[in-house]
Amino acid sequence: ILIFIEKIGVGKFLGIKKEYVLYLIIIITFVLLQILIRAFSYKELILKSGLVVIVNLVVEIIKTALAWYFIQTLSSVVRALIFSNNIENIMISLYFQISISLLLCLVVFAVLTFAQGKMQASPSKKDYENLGIIKFLSKIFPNK
Repeated sequence: ILIFIEKIGVGKFLGIKKEYVLYLIIIITFVLLQILIRAFSYKELILKSGLVVIVNLVVEIIKTALAWYFIQTLSSVVRALIFSNNIENIMISLYFQISISLLLCLVVFAVLTFAQGKMQASPSKKDYENLGIIKFLSKIFPNK
């Protein structure tokens, strides 16, 4: 697919590189296919399936951004440890920075995973994507 895009995606279309337009078409196609598959598999309306798929996509983007933020924090810690002369002051600030970053990531991950689990058709089923957090949180916060 990428070689095909490189061959076709030469030049510009309405001022935008053609390869970006093709990437956008591929992403939209996959999102629409996911919406259709969900609508037919759960026997839901297409609008409801579309909303669930889009919300899940946004949640996954937020989770990815948080993971990137945490890794960036860890890399800045390692860089500061390698290139610093005053290790004691840097260690205190870096431990604080890592603990805040880790706490933020864990809390937001748990909340977003819980929200995603509530959007599923059966949140009590074993969910390997979210590493069982939904099942754990559904025991803490039972449905009425």
